[in-house]
Amino acid sequence: MMEKLLKIINGRIKSLTSHKGYTIISLLGDHYG
Repeated sequence: MMEKLLKIINGRIKSLTSHKGYTIISLLGDHYG
């Protein structure tokens, strides 16, 4: 049960970080592009 929860949380974090990463990269691109 705990492993399932961790996998779900991990997936959520991964999707969040990838989404935020894209936003940050695009913002940095706007500033330094």
